[in-house]
Amino acid sequence: LIVCPLSVISNWETQIKDHVDKKLKVTVWAGTDREKHLVDLMRNKIDVLIVSYPTLGSDFKNFKKAEKEDGESRSIFDIAFHRVILDEAHNIRNSSTGFFKSVKALKTERKLCLTGTPFNNHPNDIQSLLSFLNVEPLCEKKVFDYAVTDPIMQKKEIGLARLRTMMAHVTLRRTKE
Repeated sequence: LIVCPLSVISNWETQIKDHVDKKLKVTVWAGTDREKHLVDLMRNKIDVLIVSYPTLGSDFKNFKKAEKEDGESRSIFDIAFHRVILDEAHNIRNSSTGFFKSVKALKTERKLCLTGTPFNNHPNDIQSLLSFLNVEPLCEKKVFDYAVTDPIMQKKEIGLARLRTMMAHVTLRRTKE
């Protein structure tokens, strides 16, 4: 599953088609009839599913509503994906948003975040990515705040040192060269 901004969905489709030797069945999860793909997903007839953050967020609201009303639903959140990739992952930097809650609700053990802007305004921007990736113990907000955010906000070098050390272990950095 690839979760990305609407503006890059076609780019993902093109890149997969142009750069993957094996013929993959790529499907975009969009439109009012997107649930028709659920059966193919459950039967592993789709190799790559691409969805936008807004669509996933909308589906999550409907999923939670259906859960409350009748206790059952069939949705994208019932599928166990082999891998989930978040493109422009800084879209989940605020852990109180629907985007964050929707990606956290996805079922998968393999997760990858792609972003050129992991740290936008506040150290907690990174904490939400660590939470999605389940990087222990920093995926827990209280632990991250204690170890990183609070010292940084108090202008103590140890907070930045911890942040740099953690980032060195969980990130791959591609430079322009």
